[in-house]
Amino acid sequence: MQRTEPLSRLFDAVPNAFRELAVTGIETDTRRLQPGMLYVGLHNHRGDADQFLAEAWKAGAVAAVLEAGHEAVIPQVNGPACWQTPELRDKLGQALRRWHRWDEGAAPLLIGVTGTNGKSSVTRLIAELAPQPAMIIGTLGYGPVDALVPHANTTPEAVRLWETLASLRDRGAKVIALEVSSHALALGRVAAVPFAAAVFTNLSRDHLDFHGDMDQYGSAKARLFKFPDLKLAVLNRDDPFSAQIAQQIDPSVNVLGFGAGAWDFQVREIHAGASGTLLTLGTPEGLRQLRSPLLGQSNVENLLAALAVAHGMGWKVSDADVHHLDLPEGRYQRLPAISGKAQVMIDYAHTPDALERVLKDIRAVAKGQVHVLFGCGGDRDRGKRPEMGKVAELLADRVTLTDDNPRSENADDIIRDILAGMQHPEAIEVIHDRAAAIHQAIHQAQSGDWVLIAGKGHERTQEIMGQKTPFHDQQVAMEALRP
Repeated sequence: MQRTEPLSRLFDAVPNAFRELAVTGIETDTRRLQPGMLYVGLHNHRGDADQFLAEAWKAGAVAAVLEAGHEAVIPQVNGPACWQTPELRDKLGQALRRWHRWDEGAAPLLIGVTGTNGKSSVTRLIAELAPQPAMIIGTLGYGPVDALVPHANTTPEAVRLWETLASLRDRGAKVIALEVSSHALALGRVAAVPFAAAVFTNLSRDHLDFHGDMDQYGSAKARLFKFPDLKLAVLNRDDPFSAQIAQQIDPSVNVLGFGAGAWDFQVREIHAGASGTLLTLGTPEGLRQLRSPLLGQSNVENLLAALAVAHGMGWKVSDADVHHLDLPEGRYQRLPAISGKAQVMIDYAHTPDALERVLKDIRAVAKGQVHVLFGCGGDRDRGKRPEMGKVAELLADRVTLTDDNPRSENADDIIRDILAGMQHPEAIEVIHDRAAAIHQAIHQAQSGDWVLIAGKGHERTQEIMGQKTPFHDQQVAMEALRP
């Protein structure tokens, strides 16, 4: 028998005309509506409201609630009456939480991770250190760390997010670590999600095509630390923006800091090598020496964030637990070393800060030259392109520019923007064909060199002029490394 719920149980303060109405589900996408469902219309969806309503009635929706500046019931000539209401995203989140009966039984602990870089790595590390079974939702997909199901967005739209949370709960997850994007926070996708803990990794330039400026971008990130269910906040205190976040956190929340300074989780000594890192850490429980298989300063920060979450949540973490940690695909991913060949690393770095971090980390362990190959995505923030060019020229011995996902932009224009940040653009090699560029970069490198293939990481397609074709940096690089 199909389940139904009255709107009066799902939403607070429902208009009288809707109080006795029962629905078989909630949907924001008219293409997914089924007979008996409630249609929720949000401003940011494609097309216009009249078009969506016509699609909703045709699909069998029994009612619609629309995002608007004031409360009203609007009669419709061609369908049922519509309820329009302000702050609909918050109300939608609460309705979905009730629809999936999140508070009616044992539910997983939810840990949100936000920041420009490091979200995928930190969520995975948290899930590996957490009581099992622990799962993740993020850029690479959802589910157990080694069996992720791909999906479209880093943080799914509200309806899909709550479906995913409920699915992982029903699969027995005790802990779910979520990447929380700035888009998700600005657009209310995570409204009413009961985060027990929140992590801030860092803030640097990205997504300004959406947010407009760094103030708006940072404000979106800070929203995660104002959620009412929050019990623990973990902050990268080396990032200046963490001070602004800390000022906004409720006094009842336990705040733990990590970084190089005198914080709760402090780096005392680092001995870096090509196969990992030996660390001496200051922790609330005293000094601790750990051997991590993870390479680079960035991953020291990511590990500290995960250890701080584990401490704050009361999880016991052994040295062996740390020694067996791994990163997601396409994050500081070293391909198997082949005698006589350069070491190849694949990383998702697609911001100036991320590219600088990974190049510095490689430079610290490379015995030979450092080569970097990257491009920039089309139809995205153009301002970061020259900054990435400047970073690459400064920190790498050889730079090859190639296509990333040009999308609808002319690839030559993207390359031109990157070159604008370089002192000697005439010395930079440009090969638009990404596969050819990867092959040439690897074949030109010598034993002892490192080749960084940056920008796409785990992605398995390349988007050019609206067409997505199969492309996987790892697969192409492995072909180039074959004798």
